Parts: sequence; C-alpha cells; structure tokens
Amino acid sequence: MTLDLPQLLTSFLTLAGWAALVAVIINAGKFAHVIPDGRAPDVSAALNVVGFAVLVIVRVFRPDFDVAGSDALLASVAAVLTSVLALLSQFGVSKLINNGVKGLPVIGYSYSRKIAETTPVIATIPAA
Repeated sequence: MTLDLPQLLTSFLTLAGWAALVAVIINAGKFAHVIPDGRAPDVSAALNVVGFAVLVIVRVFRPDFDVAGSDALLASVAAVLTSVLALLSQFGVSKLINNGVKGLPVIGYSYSRKIAETTPVIATIPAA
C-alpha cells in the first residue's frame, strides 16, 4: 500500500475539529501559565506535526478509519473545553472586578465590612 503524503496533508489541513482542539489546548496552557508568552506558535506547530503523524499512522494501519467522524468528535470536545475555559476565566475576572470596586459607594458595598464596623470590640484585661 502506498501513501500519498501530499493528499494526506491536504486532508489534514481540512480537519477543523483538530484545529479547534489545538487552539483550546494552547489557550488553556496559556491560562494555566504552562505555555509562556510568545511560545504559542511553536506549541501549535508541534501539536500539528504530532496530529499529522497520527493521521499518517492511522492511514497505514487502519485505512478504513472514519477520520471525519473523529474530527467531529474532536470539534465537540473542543467546544466543551472552550466553555469550561470561559467559565474558569469568568470566575477570575469576577474576582478581579470585585477587588477593584471594593469600598466604592453602592457597587462596592460589603455586608461583612458593615458587620465588622458595627460589632463592638470587647476589651480584655490581661491576667496578673
């Protein structure tokens, strides 16, 4: 059996699910500070080389494998991971904004601070 590598490369470039998953992996790595600033293109290239190698291996050993179906699954996984990453980012952004408006009139009101201000401090007498 012969492999047509240019044709396989063309097929690989159409795998939108794989591309979406690579983008999510890179963004999650940047969010977790695993991928340093400016290194995303290198990580993307490495992941795409790995993805192409996997496609070649799959075509050699399982030529009947449903690549399009697998790509659709990868797209679904990428969509779920994007939602999880967005939710985690939202938690962080909410905390930053809350810290930024703390103490401002109306929008920075804090019940816990109000309770602390109105709670009397009980003086203790040191033991002799």
